[in-house]
Order: sequence, then C-alpha cells, then structure tokens
Amino acid sequence: MSQSVHPAICYVNALESLRKLVSRLGDTNRSEWLISSARAQQDQAVFWLPRNKLLVAEYPIEGMSLIRELTGLNGEVAVVSRYNNSSFAEAVIRDSSVIEHIRRYIGNAKSIEMFAHTNTESFFRFADHLASVLSIDVLFPEASRGLDLRDQIDRKSGLRELFREICGVDGVCRIPQGVEVEDVEEAALSVLNLTNQGRQAIVKADIGEASIGLEIFDCHTSFEVIVEKISASPYYGSDPIVVEELITGDNIRFPSIELHVPGNGSTPELLHICDMLFEGRTNLKGNVTSKDLYKSKWSLPFVDAALKIASDIQSKGYIGHFGIDAVTDRHNNIYLLDLNSRRTGSSHVHDFGVSFWGRNYIDKICIGNYDFSGLPSSFTSNALFDLLSGLTADPRKSACGVVPAELSGLEFGHFGSLIFAPDRAKFNNLVAAVKERLRIFADNSLVE
Repeated sequence: MSQSVHPAICYVNALESLRKLVSRLGDTNRSEWLISSARAQQDQAVFWLPRNKLLVAEYPIEGMSLIRELTGLNGEVAVVSRYNNSSFAEAVIRDSSVIEHIRRYIGNAKSIEMFAHTNTESFFRFADHLASVLSIDVLFPEASRGLDLRDQIDRKSGLRELFREICGVDGVCRIPQGVEVEDVEEAALSVLNLTNQGRQAIVKADIGEASIGLEIFDCHTSFEVIVEKISASPYYGSDPIVVEELITGDNIRFPSIELHVPGNGSTPELLHICDMLFEGRTNLKGNVTSKDLYKSKWSLPFVDAALKIASDIQSKGYIGHFGIDAVTDRHNNIYLLDLNSRRTGSSHVHDFGVSFWGRNYIDKICIGNYDFSGLPSSFTSNALFDLLSGLTADPRKSACGVVPAELSGLEFGHFGSLIFAPDRAKFNNLVAAVKERLRIFADNSLVE
C-alpha cells in the first residue's frame, strides 16, 4: 500500500473471519473468550501504510500514545460502540459518533480510499453507508467487490485446487500429499492411509485459521479414535475436511510469502518472504524477514509459484494482498500449506519496513514481529515500556531495537513487538533479551 493522495480509512476487521469460525463452537462465552484473547491482532493496523490514516476498530488500541511517541506514527483511531451481539459492520453503521469522527477527519474531501484487513461483504456495506451519508466517492485500491473468488481461495481446499490447476503436482514447489473429503469416516480412512505408510497426518478445518481446528495423528492412533476426535471437533461444519501429510523432520523451516495484486492490470508485486517462528508444532509466535531468505534454494521456486498464482487470480478479478504459508524439508522441497486472501500476520512487518527504511528495506535491515507471554494479566502498557527500557528504540534514530506493539493482549498477559536489527543474529539476540527481562520480572514477582 503506497501513501494515499486521498484521506485513508482503514476498516480493522481482523477478528471478523475468526468470529465466523469460533461461532461453530455453539458456546457464546467460549467463543467470545477466543475473540478477546486474539483481539491484539487489530493493533497491527497501526503500522499499515499509509502512515496518515483513520483506523475504525472494534476495541481501543492499548498503548497508542506510547507507540506514537516512540515511532512518530500519527494515525487516529475511532472505536466502535458495540450493540449487543450485532456484527462489526452493523455496529459501525449504527454508531453516529464514528461517522462524525470520519466526517471531521476527511474535511472537505470528495473522495476517500478505504482499506481492510479482510475484504468482506460487511466492509463494502460500511463503505456504501459512508458514501451515502457523507456524499463522497469511496475508492478501493486493494479490493474487488467480487468476493466469491476471495472466499474460495481462502479455504484450505481452495489452495490445493488452485495449485493443481496452475502449477501441476511435480516439482520442488508442491502441495503435501493429501485429499479433501466430505465426511468424517472418509477423513479417518485418509489419515490411516498416511499413518500406515509411517507418516504423520494433519486434519484441517477448511476455513480454519490461527491454528484452530487442527488435529494431528501418528501411526499409533486407531480408526475409532480418529473418528472420535474429528467428530468431536466443532470446527469442520459441513465444509470439506482436508487431510494432509504432516511435513516433519530435521532442518525444516516455515517460510511465508506475501504479494499484492493491483487492480490496474500491472504486474503483481512480491512484498516479502519471511520465516514463520513457531514454538511447538502449531504455536505461531511471529515472523521475521531478512535478506538471506532470498538466497535459499527453495526461494526461487516459491516466488515463481506465488507469482503464477497471483497472475491467475488477477486474471479472474482478484485485487489486494494475499499470502501463502509453507514448509520446507531437508531436501529444500517446499510445500504450500495455506493461502490467506487478505492481509496476513506479517503485513504490518513489511509496511513497518517500508515506512522507516523505504521499499528496499530488506537490503538494509532485518525486521520481524514476536509475541511474548508470561506477564500478569492486565499489566499496563506504561509498565511494559518501563520493563523494556534500554531495549526499545525509535526506528528513525536507531538500527536496532524493540517497538512494543499489539498491546491489547496485555489483558491476557501477552504482547507483541516489532523488532529490527542489522541481521538475523542480532534479531534473535533481542528476542532473547526480551525473554530474559520477562523471566527476571517473573522471578522477582515470586520473591515478593
């Protein structure tokens, strides 16, 4: 996203698709707990380009004044008042204070540009409402009103079908061995087909995200137990169930790629490649991008496949961001796991880099985000900045430092940080330094 020539409004709906998934639980309290514990994702929009923007968000963004002071970012935030269990879009449309905030923000402008985390029907419904009540033109640099394609490729089965159609099944870049099936018993038989070959299997909810709806099986699991576990999960619904080989072994890594598909017909743009950082099998802690990733043996075929997919979906009318998560094996084969037809968990990392070091930031600096935990619940953002004193740094003045971010998670004892350093080793050192501060704090708290 480049700097807008029109007032920019960002519709911060990172939780919208997650809410759709967790609603399948049938347990309102549990669903709302999952939403609340993930709501810090909305804070990533603070770092999106354009730098000057108005964020329309579901919840207040914790520590906004501290982030502004440290970085000089000056985006405004309009928080929507919730009305019972109404959707985000319904709440925004009904909240006259948000509409008035937007009216003041855009001034006499006759056109605005609107951006979203995920392009959805509710996003366009809100945009149409603004156009009507404010008598303005609403432009969409990163969105197409045709959502069928976006929704199709955002599914696990959608990526598998798209890859087979565009890239075939052979080559260094591939999809894991697997199937998309319609019922639980078929899924269980597919799991056994893999585990009987000595492989592990992973079962995925077709619309799953944030590692929700994953089940992993090995050769010691019986057919009956597999059926029982899949049947007990509420996340599959009536969608296809995806069963794949779980890629494991020594020296595997989890790269991700993000591209932007422009609406003017120009060539899709590679934004960045990053490493996804995990603790355990499915606990994603962050992402990091650095120049060395582009020299990896799997990098070129990964980029080539992503660009082929980008060109194909562009020809079908897709506009906007999309990312692909993958895993590499020790032979440098790369397996595509998931396509996210929206902004991803590393979009703000890229925009942070562009904002402070320019489009070629990858030649100058290593940047990533990392999620930390272990603080007492409701630890304040002021206390966190004090705790990290000496590690935090203004990216305008330093080549190495931590920018505390996604602080809305402090209510649950965790927070995110953007971390920048001259190279990957120094990035890792900063991650370790933050963890050490947290460990010392926890030890001192126990003594007290």
